[in-house]
Amino acid sequence: MTVLPHAAFETTRIGVGCAHLTQGISCRYDNRIIHAALDAGARHFDVAPQYGLGTAEALLGRALRGRRNQVTIVSKVGIPRPEVPRAMLQVRAVAAPLRWLIRQSGLLPPRRAATRDFSLSNVRASVRDSLRDLQTDHLDALLLHMVTLDEISDELLDHLDRLRQAGTVGAIGLATTRAETARILGAFPRVFDVAQHGWSVFDPVPVMDDGNALLVTHGALRGAFHSLSARIRRDSGLREQLSEATGDDLGDRRLLAALMVGAAVAANPHGIVLVASRFPQRLCANIAAAQDDRIVLGGRRLAAALLEERAIGTPRP
Repeated sequence: MTVLPHAAFETTRIGVGCAHLTQGISCRYDNRIIHAALDAGARHFDVAPQYGLGTAEALLGRALRGRRNQVTIVSKVGIPRPEVPRAMLQVRAVAAPLRWLIRQSGLLPPRRAATRDFSLSNVRASVRDSLRDLQTDHLDALLLHMVTLDEISDELLDHLDRLRQAGTVGAIGLATTRAETARILGAFPRVFDVAQHGWSVFDPVPVMDDGNALLVTHGALRGAFHSLSARIRRDSGLREQLSEATGDDLGDRRLLAALMVGAAVAANPHGIVLVASRFPQRLCANIAAAQDDRIVLGGRRLAAALLEERAIGTPRP
């Protein structure tokens, strides 16, 4: 367990990223994903206004109805909620598996950077709408989504602090790139309660704590899993090297995924690691991996072996 700053109770070291949740014909299925995560032991949920084409917060709020006092919920501000016709939501739900396969193939162009708006009028409206859709009177944390140092003003910080003092939000924090997180924490020491950025076994140890901020990482699998599993299939020597280091056969893709999640937990022992999946069984496996001390130890060894490999000159994928 870990403590989210200013929260009324402890939460789990493993959290669920809710970017995949989308209203439409898959709504009941997505409800089952949240309930499966709860049954697996996760109690921390991370969402944002634009997730699921603007519908993820409402879906999460309904799925957690009656259990609000058992979970911590984090949402964000800065990227406006899109207005999407219901018909598009239905089409998106049907096409989701095909879209995922095409994206993994690299045939789709990179996603465009989302428009950001950290004006006080947008922040006020965004928080109001998030509370409504999540069916709650407070957020356990509110994060500035993909914010840059230049977008943070004293006026914005004053408003966030008032939200925190009023109890509308518990913690305030950042959800941006690793580099921008370092810049902001350096410029505003001991201002933010939470720092959230991506991390996988291909990255340096995620030490972003300014002495105050709780670290949250995401992306332990995502593209990193496909890159590493492909390298292991091509390079039997690498497979043997990593299998020897971890004590497990990393030709088993499910075990490799588990160890990569374990590595994220080992690299962030006092914070929270987010996992996400469209498939309940896979999500529950990742949650279980994060709670298995043997897997976490193996993940630590995997990350160390990959770090040593890079140190002797093997190019990073």
